[in-house]
Amino acid sequence: MSGLQSSLYLFAAALCVFSTALTTRKAVAGPLRFFTWFLVIQSVAFVCELLISHPATPYKSIALGLLMSSSLLLAPCLWLAVRECVTGSRASFHEVPRAHLVAIAAGVICVVPLMSSAHSGTTWADPWHPSSWLYSKFIHTTMLICIAIFIGLVPWYLARCRQLLLANLQGRPRHWTVWPLAIVFTTWVLAIVRTLDCAFIKWPPMFSLIVALVSVGVTVAALYLLMREFSPPPREAADRYAKSKLDDSVRRRIRVKLEEALTRQRAYTNGDLSLAKLAAMLRESPHYLSQVISQELSTSFYELVNGYRIEHAKRLLRESPDANVLSIAMDVGFNSKSAFNAAFRRATGTTPSVFRQIK
Repeated sequence: MSGLQSSLYLFAAALCVFSTALTTRKAVAGPLRFFTWFLVIQSVAFVCELLISHPATPYKSIALGLLMSSSLLLAPCLWLAVRECVTGSRASFHEVPRAHLVAIAAGVICVVPLMSSAHSGTTWADPWHPSSWLYSKFIHTTMLICIAIFIGLVPWYLARCRQLLLANLQGRPRHWTVWPLAIVFTTWVLAIVRTLDCAFIKWPPMFSLIVALVSVGVTVAALYLLMREFSPPPREAADRYAKSKLDDSVRRRIRVKLEEALTRQRAYTNGDLSLAKLAAMLRESPHYLSQVISQELSTSFYELVNGYRIEHAKRLLRESPDANVLSIAMDVGFNSKSAFNAAFRRATGTTPSVFRQIK
């Protein structure tokens, strides 16, 4: 049974490490720093689980302490990763509420007594230097405090991740960011179950194997779906469309229709506009339209559309000084104020409110 558990955790850790290579490569086209950190922390957690489950591993208390302290960072990293993905803006750990940072620091401090009890043997308690009853209770109490902090923080981040996804993923190919929520939620539930097991219930040994199967199964399924959604690494337009049969005259025709749709018809004001919808409006192939945008305009579909939206918003901010910023964002095609602010800051280096004040 221990051998199977070890194999499961080793496989899951290796998959997380492999997935970090994909997120790092994908970061060429967009910021995914915190999603990479999320996967690194998850891989560390699985390595710690491996060390804990293996019967011949020494210093088990250190592995458990690292597992508990690193798990405190999972939810904040996930929240920042989702913000980076759906808004396109570079997130920072300074955005985590200060009270949460204090709670995380307190949780890390709470595992210090546990880690200080580590020894070179393969058992939890040191048979040569046993702890007093009082210190043993102190270790267990601080562990429970750390777990309570984790259990208290995770729902806050999961709720805000869900809000971000619902507000910003309309019509955008970013649905893979939903799956890490399943990983964190599963980790959160299992933390509660493990606490009950260690403190009160004492389930049979088969319970540990079931926990491993559930934890690894959810993570592997989520990462598989994540990797399936990843697009290939970006290539130069000339290489990407080297075998395309689209000649110059057709490209010019599509470009004229595209500019007509964006400048005169203002197709970008449709908040649900996608490449497929725009291609249908132009009565052209989505692949050909994508090729024209890439080769002729040297940009991507969303960058092109957001560029028109931002220019329109700049005019409205100047012409209508009393108009609500959110209403302007909706009028030009954005589905939320946060997405509008992030795109506007990337394009202009300032916020819409500050831009409006600049004469």
